[in-house]
Amino acid sequence: MGNGPIGIKLGGKSAPEIALSIIAQLVSKTQIINEKIFKYSFMV
Repeated sequence: MGNGPIGIKLGGKSAPEIALSIIAQLVSKTQIINEKIFKYSFMV
């Protein structure tokens, strides 16, 4: 696995691979946040 310019572990070395890795991480984090918001909305 390659490291990005600021030391983030990314899934590739070429620009398209790095871009895809960043997009995948954003989608994953967004899904986790949405699940937490959904669970919290039923607790209130």
